[in-house]
Amino acid sequence: MMTKGKILLWALASTAFTAPASAQDGDAGRAADEIVVTARQRAEALQDVPVAVSAISGVALEKAGVTQTRELFASTPGLYFSQTGQRQNDEQFYLTIRGVGSSPVVEPSVGVFVDGVYMPSLGWTADFLDLERVEILRGPQGALFGRNTEGGAVSIVTRKPSAELRGRVSTEVAEFGSWRGSASVSGPLAENLYASISGFASTTNGYMRNVTRNEHQDNRDRHGGRLMLRAVDLGGFEVLLSGDYMKSKGRFDAFGDAVAGQAITVVDPQAPAAARGTTLVSNPLAGRRYTTYGNDENRVSSENYGAALQIMRDIGPAVLTSITGYRRVRSRDIYDNDAIATASSVNGALTKQRILSQELRLVSDTQGPLSWIAGAYGFKERLSQDRLSQFFSGTTAGPIAGSGNGFGYVSDEATIRRDGLAIFGEVNYDVTEQLELSLGARYSYEKVRQDPNLNVAVQIGAVVVNVANATPRRKAFDGFSPSASLSYKLQPGILVYASAATGFKGGGFTKEVPNTPLQNAALDNETSLNYELGLKADLLDRAVRLNMALFYTKLKDQQLATRIELAPGTGVYIPSTLNVGRGHSQGIEVETVIRPVRPLRITGNLSYTDTRFDDYVASPATATAPAYDRAGQAFPEVPKWLASASVEYAFELGNDLMLVPNVSWRHIGSKYVGQGNASIPFITIDSYDLFDAQLALSRGPWSVVAFVKNIGDKYYLANRFQNQPATSAPGFLSWGKPGAPRQFGARFSYDF
Repeated sequence: MMTKGKILLWALASTAFTAPASAQDGDAGRAADEIVVTARQRAEALQDVPVAVSAISGVALEKAGVTQTRELFASTPGLYFSQTGQRQNDEQFYLTIRGVGSSPVVEPSVGVFVDGVYMPSLGWTADFLDLERVEILRGPQGALFGRNTEGGAVSIVTRKPSAELRGRVSTEVAEFGSWRGSASVSGPLAENLYASISGFASTTNGYMRNVTRNEHQDNRDRHGGRLMLRAVDLGGFEVLLSGDYMKSKGRFDAFGDAVAGQAITVVDPQAPAAARGTTLVSNPLAGRRYTTYGNDENRVSSENYGAALQIMRDIGPAVLTSITGYRRVRSRDIYDNDAIATASSVNGALTKQRILSQELRLVSDTQGPLSWIAGAYGFKERLSQDRLSQFFSGTTAGPIAGSGNGFGYVSDEATIRRDGLAIFGEVNYDVTEQLELSLGARYSYEKVRQDPNLNVAVQIGAVVVNVANATPRRKAFDGFSPSASLSYKLQPGILVYASAATGFKGGGFTKEVPNTPLQNAALDNETSLNYELGLKADLLDRAVRLNMALFYTKLKDQQLATRIELAPGTGVYIPSTLNVGRGHSQGIEVETVIRPVRPLRITGNLSYTDTRFDDYVASPATATAPAYDRAGQAFPEVPKWLASASVEYAFELGNDLMLVPNVSWRHIGSKYVGQGNASIPFITIDSYDLFDAQLALSRGPWSVVAFVKNIGDKYYLANRFQNQPATSAPGFLSWGKPGAPRQFGARFSYDF
């Protein structure tokens, strides 16, 4: 006979939760949503977990039209997504929680997991398909989630097949030639055997236009699907097998709009009289919105697929879970690297990544005040990347004053092998009915091997600079990640807690470039230590939910993407990664849901994140230039303020018709952008506000939604990039990636 605890454990093991759950009869009309989460690897009510976690049900995501991970930040405090640098395509973006994150060229500091399987950073962009819920855990999750979770973790939980026959079809059309369709069906195949299949396809022309090529620059075609098989009562075992596939291809805008007021300092190399560093060519596109000027079509394509096998077994006092995962990602792009109409520079990259992982987890199920989790985790990761940069191309290029026949070629190849093992555990003890103490820890060990291959040919004056191949490097890294929390229930519905937690990201290697600071440089482990005070409260007969968290995070040896000049005066920069000495992040997060009457729902989220480098010399002193110290500056890509709010009201029209208007607002604060060269001061992007609205009409299983995004047609820069020409040039190249203009659209869905 299964106890209540076992029922919850089996719900955890199969991650087949119901959410949001119904409230009790006395306050069902206006109670805040209830949802079960697994933030501590066991099934618990959201408001009972002493962790800063936001949970969004799959139903809520479908109603809001959210289909990708990067769209979650609109309703989650402290979470931010941004595209970075020149390669501003939809396949790569920047993810931070509480200011802790990393760019696509660096191992992530926020982990993304699908059904417990760690996802490679290039696989984050896969579309959502038939989800149960998404959990966003803020703060280090090193003890239970492991590597690359110093900032937090995003846990995506899919809906599992069951004996119930169900399905859903939906479609969406919108401006800019956008369309998306999806379908899913789930049900029994035989006794104790269930299956589900889901798929989607989408296309868009995009809102950027290339005037040189006279075409849309950011069009995209995507399609994918998932198949799941679930078998129960197999001699005490439950087995879940899943496989998924997604493919994307199209063109992207590498630079975005030229920013007004900036002068382009790169000149056409075909013009023999052009003087480098003295003659500035003004930007003909400055002030023209949603327009780009490059001569290349900026192609991008990616494939992302994998499989997972989950086996559960009740062994009496505990439930044993085995999770085996395999992920493979392949991404290719080629893009114009100069933003001008002549063929002077082009970049490209081919990236392949695969990860095989295995986790064994034992979760206790005993009556009494003590509960525990113990487990082990191992993985093998292979990453290969081949980057090609060619600039001032063509042997017919005329001489650039002071520099001879300008040309350059950089082929940057690297293969990285990373193997790791970890053991972890957590113990929770109910000191009293109100007071709980939790202690956790993880020990991680990783071996890294890098096989680099760098080929460079740069002509500066009469000298051709060439760099020999680098040598393979190996190193082992380990780390210990403890955590502790103390929580107290002041009264039913009100929880306060204090916690301290650590995070760990293994070290590695920079790209070895002879005669530079990267000659034999290795990256140290990146670590974080977070202190947190939190409140979770359901007030006024659960008509108001208020969750708050105060945090202070110390960071050591941050791994930050930058670029190092190949040789002084060449103007050729190699993308690389360096350790930053120390930094910190501190702030507050607030989440609230208000249901004053049954049909009315008001939500609000606010986060304030103050980040600072405490020790970071970006460029050491040279014979011709002083050191550039960024101590005291804010982290790049971290808005200090993030806020959002929404209001909706459900009108009952009779005959089961329901009309629900919804208006939402979000504020993204100003931020620094620092993905350029190490000696360039950070650039600031101004804050902006966006308003969206939708009107939903539903009756039983069908729903029709009309929506408008960016109601005020606000023009804003989501990202900005600034590059540095040769040291003799007085100006900079500057571009901005504009966010989407106003867009009208409609969605239709039918559930059965």
